[in-house]
This record gives sequence, structure tokens and C-alpha cells, in this order.
Amino acid sequence: MTTRRTVNEITSDELDALYAELAQVRQHAEQAEDLLRVAHETSNRSEAERARAVERAERAEATLAEARADYERVRDLLRAENKRANDAIARECTAEQAAEEQRKRAEQLTAVLREVLDTFSPMKDTHDGPVVYYDGSADIEPKRYECWRAVLDDTGQPEPSTAKEG
Repeated sequence: MTTRRTVNEITSDELDALYAELAQVRQHAEQAEDLLRVAHETSNRSEAERARAVERAERAEATLAEARADYERVRDLLRAENKRANDAIARECTAEQAAEEQRKRAEQLTAVLREVLDTFSPMKDTHDGPVVYYDGSADIEPKRYECWRAVLDDTGQPEPSTAKEG
């Protein structure tokens, strides 16, 4: 244990040194208090900033969840529209194929009809000029044959017939 000196034993230089040391300790204490105050203020600001950051993060998470939901809705809509477009394209292709088949069938039927009508072509009669042979068993008027021929030749329209057909 150290021996404490009494006030009477201390010299004025030592007393001045003690006062100087006390002033320095007080200055350090004040600096420490200032640092502690700054640390508290910084801590409080940091805590407030952390709370604001947490709040911003929560808002960002909510916005992200909304954006994801919007993305899902748009993606689903695009998928549905893509499917609808693909279905329409498929129907169009099917319709084009059917139209082509019908065009070919119409060409075939036109050729057959022309062949049939050509069997009733005018023949030359040596007495009065051209004569056309029509099969009377079909009960079709000769004028009707001429209408059909005009349609095939693209020179007329079929006229409504009052004659009985097949």
C-alpha cells in the first residue's frame, strides 16, 4: 500500500502539478462526456435511421409483392392471348386447307359439268343450220343447259328456272 502524503508535506510545485493534472483529468472527463453525448446522439440517429430503413424495406417488399402479382397477371394474360392467337392461327390453317380442298373439288365438278354439258353441244344439220341434242328424259329445258354453260364460261348468271330438275 502506498503512503499518502498530507497537505503539509506537499510542496507548491507538487500542488501546482496536482492542479494541472486535475485540470487535465477534468478536460478528459468533459471530452469523454462530449464523446458519450455524441455517441448517444449517433446511436439515436442510427436507431432512427435503422427504423426508417426497416420501414423502407417493408414498403419495398410490399411493392415487390405487388409487382410480382402484376407480373403473374400479365404473364397469365399473355399466355391466354398467345394460346388464343395460336388457336386462331390453327383455325385459319384448317380453314385454308378446307378452302383449298373445296377449290379443288369445285374445279373437279366444273370439269365434270363441262364434260357433261359438252355432250349436248350443237350439231350441224345439213338442212336448217345448227341443232343441239338435249336428252328429254332428264326433263331439263334447253335454256337451262345454256345458263349452265354461260356460268361455266363466265359470260352470264344462272337464271331461275321454272323447269323441274332431277
